[in-house]
Amino acid sequence: MTEVSLFSDDPSAGQRTYTVAALANELARTLREQFGTDVWVQGELRNLNRSSTGHVYFDLVDPPEGGESPAASVSVVLFRKTKDVVNRMLASQGGVRMTDGLEVRIRGAIDFYAPQGRLQIRMTGIDPSYTIGRLAADRERLLATLRREDLLERNARLPFPVLPLRVALVTSAGSAACHDFLAELERSGLAWEVALIDTRVQGLAAVDGICRALQRAGAHGDVIALVRGGGARTDLAAFDHELVARAIATSATPIITGIGHEIDRCVADEVAARSFKTPTAAAASLVDAVLQQRRGIDVLARRVQQLANAAMTGELATLGRQGERAHRAVGASVRRAGDQAEQLAERLVRVAPRRLRSASVAVDDVALRVSARPGRAIAARRDALARGESALATRARRRVVGAQLRTTAGTHLLARHAPRPLAAARTRLAVIDATVRALDPARLLARGWSITRDADGTIIRRVADVDVGDAVAIELSDGAVGATVVGRTEPDEPTTNGGTR
Repeated sequence: MTEVSLFSDDPSAGQRTYTVAALANELARTLREQFGTDVWVQGELRNLNRSSTGHVYFDLVDPPEGGESPAASVSVVLFRKTKDVVNRMLASQGGVRMTDGLEVRIRGAIDFYAPQGRLQIRMTGIDPSYTIGRLAADRERLLATLRREDLLERNARLPFPVLPLRVALVTSAGSAACHDFLAELERSGLAWEVALIDTRVQGLAAVDGICRALQRAGAHGDVIALVRGGGARTDLAAFDHELVARAIATSATPIITGIGHEIDRCVADEVAARSFKTPTAAAASLVDAVLQQRRGIDVLARRVQQLANAAMTGELATLGRQGERAHRAVGASVRRAGDQAEQLAERLVRVAPRRLRSASVAVDDVALRVSARPGRAIAARRDALARGESALATRARRRVVGAQLRTTAGTHLLARHAPRPLAAARTRLAVIDATVRALDPARLLARGWSITRDADGTIIRRVADVDVGDAVAIELSDGAVGATVVGRTEPDEPTTNGGTR
């Protein structure tokens, strides 16, 4: 018998070769033997997907640090039959909801899913207290950090607007929270100016979205309202995030929150200027603030009106008293003036006749002087003329006698020249007599002229010689009259003798 040996260069020669199915079964068996039925695994949820079949798929990763990619990841499947059990366990702990970013501690079987060649955990349970505890611990740790940095009350120290009518609303547009907030403002009937800044308020992307929205909101309102509807504690995880908390604390505009949860306050509530349990309550607080100011203004207006009415009443009373005093004073003045007028009238009645008699006597004296002066002047001129004629005749006779003593020639010459001086003298005498008669005031008066004299008998030659109220005497051709000057008018041409025609 011949023995044959086979030699080959293939290194796998002599080793067992598995089919894919055999390898998958072997891996599944090994995993069951190694890890037993179930294991507990903790990590952070990522890529959560709820399928239409009712199953839930997600990845469980180690929480990354500093935004780095996870160092390890494992797929998890939660079948529909088991999901109801898990949900009851989560509800028993205050409404925890599985969502991306949530740290959990789950129980499940390590399995190798042969159709997809994937290692996965088939989830069978969850530890809600672990998640709640991690959330609470993270929350307390963040609050302590913010307190050390004096950020917890920084936004609350900002002056809150007296009339917060300009509101920047940060929420998800079209959500129930947005509708409730705007409806409450609308019901107030006040003139609101709202700038709606749309952002996600749930999930991993919500943190960055809320921070960016808060930065934009400061330029659009006097107050910022950050609101969200109710949900599980884990749905509100974004409002416990450190980035959101710091964005609220460092905002230059006061921020109010209206986050729909009834049990615990989130970190956003702690750092905001004011916090409320629902979006409706947040809007109502703004309405109350405006109405309170309006009521205060109404009270001030009524007070101002009362003070004005009181002041007006006081002024009217003062004016009434002053009017009465003025009336009494005017009445007294009128009575004194009446008494003085009566006294003056009585004096006038007593004095006027005496003054009139004195004026009449003065006028008579003036008239006599006026009538006597021309006569005396004429008589004096006539006496002077007679004396002149007599003297001339005497000188003529003396010359005739002297001439008779001369020679016959001288006598003849005297006889021829003696009548000439006499004739000349007579002619001169006739001229003087005519001049005297022409200057006789009686002749002027007869021609329609008059002579006006003052109380002293002085002829008034100019208007400026008299004043209104002066007594004057007017001499006419047939007598004289007394008068009182009632007005003065400058004549166009002055007269030579002060008379007027």
